[in-house]
Amino acid sequence: MTSTILCRTSRQNHQILVYVVRNASSTSTQTSIRWKRLAYQIGGGLLTTGALGYAWAHSQAVHASGNKAHLVSLPWSFRGPFDSLDHASVRRGFEVYKQVCAACHSLRFVAYRHLIGVTHTEEEAKTIASQDQIQDGPDEQGNMFTRPGKLTDRLPSPYPNDNAAKAANAGALPPDLSLITLGMYEIITFIYFYRKN
Repeated sequence: MTSTILCRTSRQNHQILVYVVRNASSTSTQTSIRWKRLAYQIGGGLLTTGALGYAWAHSQAVHASGNKAHLVSLPWSFRGPFDSLDHASVRRGFEVYKQVCAACHSLRFVAYRHLIGVTHTEEEAKTIASQDQIQDGPDEQGNMFTRPGKLTDRLPSPYPNDNAAKAANAGALPPDLSLITLGMYEIITFIYFYRKN
């Protein structure tokens, strides 16, 4: 059929040749698209199979932490979406921090003003702040000095720097307790059992 069409006229020859070339190029394009689609399907299948195999192997593996004792999860009253902290408990917790934990740990992101309305009244927070001596300065001569604390001051750290904290604790840096309950899973339960025992 192609040979009879090619023999008719030169004008039609030109049109037919273009048609045949177009038909041949579209066929090769369709063939390459089919091969690409097949390659993508094979690659996707291999990737999915590998991911599922990895997930299965990971779930069947023996973990080093598999035999450790896990903490019993306690039903905390403040874990729900609409629950809040018990202010009396928070106040007791702050007293425990001041009497026990403040010897090693800092609350460097907590200012005295953060205590107002949560654990203490404004007058109580001012009294607590004035009991601590805060390093301030420099003065006109360039010297550092200490003054009674104000509501805008942050709670002082028990050590002047991290190296002093490490030296006092056998090379271990005591963690800051400001945000530790937000960053570690079940740390509240750990702190509870640690303080209880």
